[in-house]
Amino acid sequence: MGLALVVPGLVLLVAACGSSGSGSNSSSNNSAPAVNLKHPGGSITVAVAYPSPPPALLQQFTKQTGVKVRWVNVGWDDLQSKIVAASTAHSYFADVTDVDWSKTGEYYKLHWFYPLNRYFAISTLSGQMPQLSSFV
Repeated sequence: MGLALVVPGLVLLVAACGSSGSGSNSSSNNSAPAVNLKHPGGSITVAVAYPSPPPALLQQFTKQTGVKVRWVNVGWDDLQSKIVAASTAHSYFADVTDVDWSKTGEYYKLHWFYPLNRYFAISTLSGQMPQLSSFV
């Protein structure tokens, strides 16, 4: 069974494509262990209600991680319905998706979504998403 994760997870992965950092660990409260993926391969499905990023960005992500992204554009209301239906049935829908923020707490409590904090330091994304600390 695949895990459905919120889109900021993909943002983190795509943001990592532009990073030239060494991936070292930090000891601050907002830090997390660095993830050192040596081209693990495989693929992920991203199901969201907005268009795909430019193909070059997805290709760069695949080149750097070895993970191929399958981008599926789904209308917002249909997306929310598919998330609930798949999660209720304990079936795979997507690895990364976007949800109505008012539902994230509920989905977390039901174990439908999992936090990604262990894969990144929140502080590294504050310039791209200043409001992120409000959600974690």
